[in-house]
Amino acid sequence: MVTAALYSNWCYLGPLVGRDLPVAGSYISELGALTRPHHTLVNAFGACSGICCLLLTVQLWRLLPRMSRWQQALAALAIFGVTTTLSAVQPMTCAPSIEPGCTAGGITGHAGWQDLAESASSVLADIALPLSILFSARAFGALPDQAFAARGSRAWFALTAALTITVGGLSLAGQGGGLPQRALDLTQSTWLAALALWCARLPPGRAGQKAPSITAGSNG
Repeated sequence: MVTAALYSNWCYLGPLVGRDLPVAGSYISELGALTRPHHTLVNAFGACSGICCLLLTVQLWRLLPRMSRWQQALAALAIFGVTTTLSAVQPMTCAPSIEPGCTAGGITGHAGWQDLAESASSVLADIALPLSILFSARAFGALPDQAFAARGSRAWFALTAALTITVGGLSLAGQGGGLPQRALDLTQSTWLAALALWCARLPPGRAGQKAPSITAGSNG
């Protein structure tokens, strides 16, 4: 829950430190651009969200069955945590929506190395989390009495994937995609909260168990 709240920090920091940024045409990460007066605060929230995501991954690794689908889901979740942290540690150098000539945002050959690194980290994060959701859906589907979590995960994956493609297309077109990106951010955050709640409600004794293997009996 803490991870989700920290990740969507624009919901409560935006009205305080980003009122001059156009919601429909700015990247969320512009709040933490180095030219912004409160970038240290915003990026601290972002880095903490990535670190908390890694701590969540460790807790889930200790709780969940040792089956390949969960391992894949948690590996993708760990990548999301790492890239989210890197994006905050190496933020945008400027805010393209309000600063003429700023080349930050998206993947462009005119941007400096730090802006390219921030964009690459954001892209990897936006790819890793849908994969984690997809693997989680498959893992929940393999557990008894977890059909609701499996169906919910599949629905979350479909929504997240659609928003990711939309935001990616707008970014490649040189648009901030502010509203779709904010919708994606909220979808990602609520998924993290839902994942933690669903996993916390798994039956006792599930921790450390391996997925049951199917072996042929003596009668074939």
